[in-house]
Amino acid sequence: MLKIIGALVVALLGGTALLYIEYCWFDSENCSFQASRLFDDNTEPKIATATVNLSVPSSDCKKSSFDSQGVDDCEPINPLAFKINYLYQNGGKGDFQPFGEGSVLHSGDSLKLLFKPTEAVYVYIFIVDSHGNIGRLFPTIDLRGAANRNPVQKGLQYFVPAHHKSFRLDRNTGQESLYFIATRQAEAVLEQQYQKLFIAQQAQAVENITLIQEQLLFEFQKKEKQRLIEPKLVTDVASEPISFEESGETFSVLPAYLNNLCEGCVYRVTFKHDL
Repeated sequence: MLKIIGALVVALLGGTALLYIEYCWFDSENCSFQASRLFDDNTEPKIATATVNLSVPSSDCKKSSFDSQGVDDCEPINPLAFKINYLYQNGGKGDFQPFGEGSVLHSGDSLKLLFKPTEAVYVYIFIVDSHGNIGRLFPTIDLRGAANRNPVQKGLQYFVPAHHKSFRLDRNTGQESLYFIATRQAEAVLEQQYQKLFIAQQAQAVENITLIQEQLLFEFQKKEKQRLIEPKLVTDVASEPISFEESGETFSVLPAYLNNLCEGCVYRVTFKHDL
């Protein structure tokens, strides 16, 4: 009984966060959420590679040579290259700045992802909060205010959640992770599991939500173990800046380049979410 009650509480908290993703983040003017005062933070947001525990070799690799940290230095046979930016806006005001692995963000900060693929592929972006609750950020055909679809097209600039919109961090704090997955064929398992999760959330089926989220997390972790390299995200100074408008303001950022991403593998960015 205690386990059931605990699961219900977690699911309700998660349901609140997921509803916030679906509604408040796309309609901040009509949302009851009020951003809290931000704490001072002197640490600079950084872009870094994700930490991955590697144990299963991948077929998308020319060689297999692990370093002292257990990270393979191989190169993918058919790598996927993306220009991608992870951006945040302090308290929803001011310039958009880059964030990455180990960054500290705060409730009320705006988040926005930009990417441009070098070939037509399928892209899946998920966020997992500190309670293990999962929200899908791309594709977003089931969220109000956005209509990003798969497969993505070569050379087309994509904005997540939308060109004129950002996500807004809620008041649920802790470690949160963004998962970026790109494949040349549709990921049937991920699509089917998320569709089941979406239906369960609409029906508020607590036990089903918990079970399906565990299955999705298992898929993420399995794919992480199959990746033999850590993709490098570097600023692409040779390219033209990307411009976009939001809340009547125009912003411009240099694109970053995601290198050496093997097909079907996971690029994970984990950040700390404070009040």
